[in-house]
Amino acid sequence: KVKKSLNARQNVRISAPKIKVDIDGLGVFLELPQIMIKQSYDHYIIWEIQSDEKTDMVKASICRRDQILYTEEKELILRPASNYCVTLKMEDNIISKWEYKGVQNSFIAFQSNGSVIKDEYLPNSTVILLLQNSEEISNKESLSIMELPSVPFWNQYSTYKIDLSNEKELVCSSISIDIVADKNPLILGGEKLFSQMNTDTYTKLPYFKIPALNEDEWHFE
Repeated sequence: KVKKSLNARQNVRISAPKIKVDIDGLGVFLELPQIMIKQSYDHYIIWEIQSDEKTDMVKASICRRDQILYTEEKELILRPASNYCVTLKMEDNIISKWEYKGVQNSFIAFQSNGSVIKDEYLPNSTVILLLQNSEEISNKESLSIMELPSVPFWNQYSTYKIDLSNEKELVCSSISIDIVADKNPLILGGEKLFSQMNTDTYTKLPYFKIPALNEDEWHFE
């Protein structure tokens, strides 16, 4: 059985699911990416999503394009939970499993592009913050902050868009969230093979956006 599972994993090119937010649409959701497959006897794969005590099963059909098998991309709206566990299954085999933190210390936050912030601190940039209604931001009057409508199924949370560029800490009623300079270089632009597919193969090269840093804080190897 172990050997069968290993063979199944070698049969696919895996991309990790992503937690995102769409303020004007889905709200907080899980992006289940397209998966490239060498061969399959089934016509679909299964995504199993556990969030605290709730489990969802999502079927993604297997399609063919230019002799390549791939699955359709899916999206699942997420409700508040402290943890999310995602399992990818194909032909009764577990291909891969991912675990994600959800609401921690009364909040979950996202970058301005909608991607979830995985750290316990916030970057010194514009963020989207979902904060439990029991918490109140203490220094609103000194912040560049906009309160947004609640996202679907997150009615117990207030939604804010905040520019933290000049802040060191976000103080709330019973918690304080550290703000740390984002020092990671970013990969921007470029065009990927099959623009609708989740792949790391580029047909047009991207470029690096390098933040201003002190000498020797990071380097290429």
